[in-house]
Amino acid sequence: MKSKSFKNFIAAAATVLVSVGAQATVIDFESTGTPRNYNALDYAVDGFVFNQTMDNVDISAGAPWAGNGPAHSGSFAALNNYGGIGEITKAGGGTFSFESLWLKSWYNQQISGTITGLFQGTEVGSISGVFNGWTLFSGNFTGIDTLRISTNSIFLVDDISLDSVVSPVPEPETYALLLAGLGLMGVAARRRKQQEMAV
Repeated sequence: MKSKSFKNFIAAAATVLVSVGAQATVIDFESTGTPRNYNALDYAVDGFVFNQTMDNVDISAGAPWAGNGPAHSGSFAALNNYGGIGEITKAGGGTFSFESLWLKSWYNQQISGTITGLFQGTEVGSISGVFNGWTLFSGNFTGIDTLRISTNSIFLVDDISLDSVVSPVPEPETYALLLAGLGLMGVAARRRKQQEMAV
C-alpha cells in the first residue's frame, strides 16, 4: 500500500516539476478606456501595442455609441475606426502566441474577416470567417511577432487572448536536480523498506 502512494507521490512531483505553465493575457480594454468617450490606442496595453487605426471606445448603455454595443465583456472594446487593417505587436518587440479573440461588426451587418499571425512578414497561420454579432475566432498561432486583423468593414474586437510568455527550456542543471531528488527519495524508500523488514 505504501509503495503505491509513494509511486503516486513521485508521479505528482515529477509532473509539477516538469510542467511549465504560461498564462494568457486577455486584453479587454477596461483599464484603458475613457467613460462615454473614445481614445486612440497609441500606448501599450497589457504589454502589447496596437497600430494607429485602432481606438478604445465605450459602447456601454448610456455612451454615445451604445447602439453599436454592447462590448463582449465590460464596457469597452477596440474599434478599427479608420477601416483598413488592425495590427497588434508586442511592446519592445519579440514573439508571442495568439489564442483567440472576439470580433463584431460596427454597423451590425454581416462582414468577413481574416486574422493572420506573422513572423518577420511571413504568414504563420490564418483563420477567416463571416460575422455580425460577437464571434469567437481561435487561432492558436505561436512564435508570431504581428497579429493582423483585416475585414471588409469597420469592426470591434474584444477579449484578445495573447501569450507573451515563452515557455523556458529547462537547463541541464534542472534535470540533474530533479533526478538527484528522485534518486534520494528512492534511496530513502528502500532504506525504510529494509528497516521494516528487519523488525
